[in-house]
Amino acid sequence: MKIPVKVCGLPVNRVILLVAAATLFMAVLVPCSGQGLAEETQPVRVVVHGIEVSGGFPAVMMSDRVYLPDLFVAGILGYPFQWEPKTRTVRMGVPQDGVDMVSGLPAYTGAALAEPVIIKAKSYSNGFAIDGNNTVRWNLHGVVDRVTFSYGMTDGQQEDSVGFNLLQDGKVTAGENVSKADGLKEFSFDVGGVYVLTVKQPDGQAGGVLIDPRGFQN
Repeated sequence: MKIPVKVCGLPVNRVILLVAAATLFMAVLVPCSGQGLAEETQPVRVVVHGIEVSGGFPAVMMSDRVYLPDLFVAGILGYPFQWEPKTRTVRMGVPQDGVDMVSGLPAYTGAALAEPVIIKAKSYSNGFAIDGNNTVRWNLHGVVDRVTFSYGMTDGQQEDSVGFNLLQDGKVTAGENVSKADGLKEFSFDVGGVYVLTVKQPDGQAGGVLIDPRGFQN
């Protein structure tokens, strides 16, 4: 699969980017023999969709090959990124068991729960309170095919039901209600090709809590 990424005006295959990124990661960890790395490298401009981008570490060229840091490539592709120091493993992309959309693929608007909430006497800590001041948006970059989460109302809320609207790239595609008797109700939505996913409180209706959102690839 190719994406329209250009390095100095030349198209670069996604696979080449990933391999180069992994190679650079190892190159940073393992000193080179002979001349130092700084003496052998030349800075490279990276242009994505016509816009020059930069990261904490620059792209470099060595022996006619372009190297990009793995974290930088993950950001370009919109992939979740995780470094596991104990096993010295870089995990890039959406794993088979999904990615946690609170920590692994965090929302770019909306605050995560600061403390656990109680729903039907059970405690939940991983999620978001959805209300007029907390609209939650994720940039999925088109790499997530399906999203699941639970939604409900906390113990002590006075309303008979709570609701949410789901927007895909700014268009409302679902509006759901959860009653007090439901407690916490599970939902699953197809979001293939979606870039911006939004969960917000419906106009004129109380919001609830969104628990354990996860994204999957089919």
